Amino acid sequence: MRIPVPLLVASALMAAAAAQAQDQMEAAPLVAPFSSAKPGGPLPRGWIPFSLGGGKRLTDYQMVDNQGRTVLHARAKSAASALTHAVNFDVHTAPIVEWRWKVGNLIERADDSVASQEDSPARLVLGCNGDRSRFGILER
Repeated sequence: MRIPVPLLVASALMAAAAAQAQDQMEAAPLVAPFSSAKPGGPLPRGWIPFSLGGGKRLTDYQMVDNQGRTVLHARAKSAASALTHAVNFDVHTAPIVEWRWKVGNLIERADDSVASQEDSPARLVLGCNGDRSRFGILER
């Protein structure tokens, strides 16, 4: 089977670009990890507290040491907020999200219908910009 030289070159370039994108993903995450911060210091670059409204105050976020690793400690006593981090990436070249958390205490009355709808000790929410009317049912 003969394959035209331009097609071979294009395929090689595409493979090289995909390998480079994979190397960049492994070398530099799109989102600054909390472990890149210093205990007692500010949140890593890009992380911004976001009020969920409803008259609640912001959750208290602090960078702390946990067994030799810097982690985010969140205390939400009578508070409701989130941390946001905007990113711009192609889901085809960066399709994996990795996340870890440790929950120190479960929420009292977590089985209560109101508490379970509004409270959670940890939550990861992903969103996207764009014309949602153009999304198929699986993309929604």
